[in-house]
Amino acid sequence: FWERVSLFFDIKQITNDWQGENYSLRYRGLGLGISGYYPLDPQWNLYGSFGVVPMNIWAAGNDIGDGTGSALEFGTLYRVSEHTNINLSIKNQSQTYEFSNGDKQTHNIGGLLIGVTHRFPL
Repeated sequence: FWERVSLFFDIKQITNDWQGENYSLRYRGLGLGISGYYPLDPQWNLYGSFGVVPMNIWAAGNDIGDGTGSALEFGTLYRVSEHTNINLSIKNQSQTYEFSNGDKQTHNIGGLLIGVTHRFPL
């Protein structure tokens, strides 16, 4: 549909098991996102993505709450050679949970990412 933009679906499941206890929480959801890139020249690209996942929270087979997860990333990619790239980006992930007992939780993870990708030719 768009040359440099794509839509994607996200299926997420997180399970937290308590060690030494017979208790676990499961967070499940189906989300939607968008990603894209913009070439500045043959070696440099800008890119970004954003996604949101509404989730249900389950424990012992019971629905005990709802939540939302999201991720946002912006970065740049430098093409060193035909098979090697270096990228630098800023990323943030957030989860917000509301439990049926009135408790609320928010988890945020973010930072600067530096990466090297090398594709080995076949």
